[in-house]
Amino acid sequence: RVVAAAEGNQSFFLELGAGMDLFLDTSAPLSNGHTTVADMLWAGVPVVTLPGPSKPSRVAASIALASRCAALLARTLDDYSA
Repeated sequence: RVVAAAEGNQSFFLELGAGMDLFLDTSAPLSNGHTTVADMLWAGVPVVTLPGPSKPSRVAASIALASRCAALLARTLDDYSA
């Protein structure tokens, strides 16, 4: 099941994350999840992200690395879609 959510506060996303097996960060290449990625990792939800060429597109990867979740970083678009 896929759930798409455009906006919400932290409690909304933490509640949404409680039922997730995986959070797919879909905002690359220009930007990606920032606070939402941190919230999902804090809630124990694995995050898959693809760092892009710009600084804003690498924030989720930085958060994942700092959370010791580097295995969830895609290096290529093929890795991301696999």
